[in-house]
Amino acid sequence: MKLSRCCSITDVSALGNFRTLNLSYCRAITDVSALGNVHTLNLSYCPAISDVSALGNVHTLNLDGCRSISDVSALGNVHTLNLSLCRAISDVSALGNVHTLILIECQSISDVSALGNVHTLNLDGCRSISDVSALGNVHTLDLRYCRAITDVSALGNVHILNLSYCEAISDVSALGNVHTLNLTYCDAISDVSALRNVHTLDLTNCQAISDVSALGNVHTLNIRYCRAIHDVSSLGNVHTLDLRCCDAISDVSALGNVHTLN
Repeated sequence: MKLSRCCSITDVSALGNFRTLNLSYCRAITDVSALGNVHTLNLSYCPAISDVSALGNVHTLNLDGCRSISDVSALGNVHTLNLSLCRAISDVSALGNVHTLILIECQSISDVSALGNVHTLNLDGCRSISDVSALGNVHTLDLRYCRAITDVSALGNVHILNLSYCEAISDVSALGNVHTLNLTYCDAISDVSALRNVHTLDLTNCQAISDVSALGNVHTLNIRYCRAIHDVSSLGNVHTLDLRCCDAISDVSALGNVHTLN
């Protein structure tokens, strides 16, 4: 059931038996205590909701933009939980068993030490986070714009890792076993020699990188706007290669076997 956008509903006490319920943008709702048995519940942009203590048995719960919520201690059994833009939340210590956890722009969160067992974790824009040493077992980890992070040595077992715009990171020597690695706009990185076994590697606008000779076995490599790179002779075995706006590269004669070249 979908009752979204310009919804004037205030009383949802009769809706607790629905399996899937979309109440997004129902801005007048304050009491959701009757919705604890809903399987998939979308309450995004319901800014008057502050108490979610009854929703711990919901399987998939979207609270994106619910800015009045500060206490999520009851949500540890939720499977998929979106708390994006819930900037009043600072304590996520109860959420370590959540499978998929989205915390985009939750800027009051600084301690993520309890989240090491989360499968898919999105911390995009959580600028107060500096210590990610507990997140090495996360499968898919998004740390975009987490500009306070300097040490990623514990993240070598992450399968899909996004560190784009993490401008303080300089040492990626521990990340050689990551499958898919995004380092876009990581301007402090100069040495990528340890990343030879990465399958998909995005180095867009990494201006300090000049030597890519170790990356010949990378399957998909993006070096757009890496203007310090001039020698790509070792990249002939790369399957998909993007070197647009690499102004210093003049000789591409070694790239004849590249399957897709931009």
